[in-house]
Order: sequence, then structure tokens, then C-alpha cells
Amino acid sequence: MTLQVASDVVASVQTAADGSFSFDNLDAKYYMLAAWKTGFVGRFYGVNRPNNAGGENLQIVPDSPLDGIDFFLQPEPAIAQMASAALAQAHPDLRRNLGFEDGRFSPDGSEFAFGVTNIRSGATDEIWLYTLRDERLRRVADRPGPFVWGADGKLYAWFVSDRKRYVVAAPDFISEIDQPPSDVAAALGRWRPGRADARQAGEYVVSAENQGHGFLRMLVRSPGIPQPHVIAEGSWELETFLLNPARRQVLYPETGWFGSIVSYNLRTGQSAALDFQSGQNLRLLDLTGDGKLLAYSVTSPCSQNASSYQWLLHIERRLEHAAANVCFIRPK
Repeated sequence: MTLQVASDVVASVQTAADGSFSFDNLDAKYYMLAAWKTGFVGRFYGVNRPNNAGGENLQIVPDSPLDGIDFFLQPEPAIAQMASAALAQAHPDLRRNLGFEDGRFSPDGSEFAFGVTNIRSGATDEIWLYTLRDERLRRVADRPGPFVWGADGKLYAWFVSDRKRYVVAAPDFISEIDQPPSDVAAALGRWRPGRADARQAGEYVVSAENQGHGFLRMLVRSPGIPQPHVIAEGSWELETFLLNPARRQVLYPETGWFGSIVSYNLRTGQSAALDFQSGQNLRLLDLTGDGKLLAYSVTSPCSQNASSYQWLLHIERRLEHAAANVCFIRPK
């Protein structure tokens, strides 16, 4: 347990076997109280997720002891990183410039398909398929359009340059076909060209007093693309979020000098951080149908901070030009 004034730790103690703790001979001030333990997510008193404004200050006054201050720490969940040797080999000079804007689990959760973007185009250049069981990574297609999982458990992609060409991928083969199953054709038919077919015309920040903030991005279709010539896209507060299958919880990234995945319970209104990440550009990708496995990408390795305590002391580790990675975590 630590007591802080601003970012300075002024006192620290270990709890007794029954979890009790005490600080004595303190100056009359406002303090922030923090708890941490190896294998658990450390936190400030009054804060159950990062970036909450300040937490709850404890005021110490002479001859007025404070009692009954309880903490509950969540265990750190296990995090796995996608083995990316094949990806690094395919892009030895661009590995640190790759990004992952889209990703989807197969219906049974055994495979994960994702689009790779790079600094040259800013759009999805390739589709890759990762098998979680044996950590096998394969490139499915170059310069593709959208991709979906079919009811048959196979991955299908459509080529924007030739809408009569499709590619299908399964654990034992990757091949081109002329016509996909009807459910796949219907899903792909609902797709509308986005950033891959457009150039940005402007980006605007939108705000409303006491109601939050968001952004609005205006896009203009590239020459030669039919249909309307202006696209607008935007978000309000949460750029990306996922609903668990029972639709009882919202999972979303909360970034800043922390970086975390937050779970918000729609029924109770309570939120808590699943984990704290040191990487930047935290982006959720997909959640399996049973809600037991979450995929996300982050700039830096897929591991939790070496010490939650370091973050409680406001020590930030900057990773310059770190490569983005795909991570998997099992929400508690």
C-alpha cells in the first residue's frame, strides 16, 4: 500500500496476513492511496479504471483517524501474443509500420482473420489467417476487398478490382472461386467502399456541452469510383467497442498515459479495467461467440506492464517506432 502526494510516494506499507494495514504519524494533507500486488491489477483508491479524474483524495487531519478503507484487486488475466514470424518475414522492412484495422474470429473461435495495413497506402493491403491452436499464420490474399466468415466455417474475401473473383480459405487450402455460398454473397453485398476507395477531404472534432465529444471525417471517393462521391464517418466518445454475446457488457479501449481494456456492465453501471497495457494505439478487433476470447492490437509487445506499481508512480515507458501486434486475452 502506498500513500502519494501528487506523484510523490511519501509512505508505503505491506498488509498483514488478514489484509489489514495502517499508516501512522502522517502530516495533515490530502493523500492518494494505492494498492498493488504481483499478479493483480494495481489501482488507486476510488478508481476502478484508468483515466478517472484523480480518484478519491483522503484528507488527513490531526486526531481524526480514517478507518474501514477497503480494496479489491482483480487478477491480471493471461495475455497471449500472435506468433508473427511469418508476417515479419513477409515484411522485413515494413514490420514496424504495419497496422491491424479489422479482425474476426471464425464461428468456432479456432481461427482469426485480420487485415493488414501499412504506411504506404493506409488501407488494407492483405488478409492473413491465424490458427490459434498451432500458431500457424498464412497470407490469404493481396489487395482484397471485404472478408467474412461463412456458415461453413470458411473465410471468404472479395476483390474490389474484380467483383467476380473470390478467395476462400480453410485450414487445409486457399483457392479462388467464381461464386461463394449465398450467405457469404449476401454479407459481401451489404459492404460499401470505405477508406480503401476514398481520399480524406477533412476531419472535424464535434462536441456538445455536458454530452461528450467525438469526430466527423469527410471523405471524397477516388476518381473512377462510381456511386456517391462524398462519404461521412464518425464516432461519439468510443471509437471502438464490443458487446459481449449476452449483451450485458461493453468492452472498450481507454487510452492515455495508461492504456487499458475496460469492461462496463450495462445492468449495474459498474466498470473495471481488465488489464493495463503500456502500449499505445490500443484497438479492439473481435470477441468470440462465447465471449471467452478477445482479440485486440497494440503498439508494443502483448504483455502487461512489468509492474502496475510503476504506473501508480506515473512512470511511463515510451516505445519509439514499436511494431504493432495482435493480442488475445480471456476476459474474466
